[in-house]
Amino acid sequence: MEEPTVADVMTRQLFALAPETSLQAAARMLKQQGISGAPVVTTNKKPIGVLSLSDLVDVDRDMRQRRGYPMFYRISADVWTTETLPDVMPMSGRVEDAMMPTVVAVDENTSILDAAGRLIELGIHRLMVTRGAALVGVVAAIDLLRGFVESARAGWVYPAQAVDELRGL
Repeated sequence: MEEPTVADVMTRQLFALAPETSLQAAARMLKQQGISGAPVVTTNKKPIGVLSLSDLVDVDRDMRQRRGYPMFYRISADVWTTETLPDVMPMSGRVEDAMMPTVVAVDENTSILDAAGRLIELGIHRLMVTRGAALVGVVAAIDLLRGFVESARAGWVYPAQAVDELRGL
């Protein structure tokens, strides 16, 4: 068995937000999809940030009063579709005003051990997964945990030195 990579455990069907998506629509989409965060992408499919539930409840964040729109993207393989939430009206507050404007990405061939180390080192909960410059998935802490359990059950043994390094982060 080869060392598991993020490609083995990542979420491939993504839901992404546009910078001009309203905060209400973003909150509704996250709740409907049962996810705690989503990448924020430009119209040319470039990731520019991440919006998480904790960003939505940050009352100290300066929110502009620009109008946001009830739309998001569904991404499956190389197919991107724009969807709208019919029961959400355009209103003030945009994703770009609340998102973390940093994208932390790893290549799909990164080991799950190295990806877990990045999460711990940076104190974050998810990584964007890329193939070249293209966004192909998201790997969250729970995905990595599932990967560790599945690989252990399949007989994969991590070298003690690698585990010790991870503990030291």
